[in-house]
Amino acid sequence: RILYRSFDVKNHAKSTPMNKPIYKVFSDLAASVVSRVGFLHTQKGSYGMPEQTQCGVVRTNCVDCLDRTNVLQFFVGFE
Repeated sequence: RILYRSFDVKNHAKSTPMNKPIYKVFSDLAASVVSRVGFLHTQKGSYGMPEQTQCGVVRTNCVDCLDRTNVLQFFVGFE
């Protein structure tokens, strides 16, 4: 099953100043995706049994700017 979340950075920036700061929006998006997909974690590297497994892959894409794609990936990794 594919979960698609659309977000327009330019539109957000042009909106009213009452919007959440972009870093907060990215942080919230990353938190919701990571909580759904999870991540692989093991104490002993590739030799140990995982304490936590992930059940999907996160893909980000910005149609016109690689920098925005990288920023969102940073937030996903940071989460």
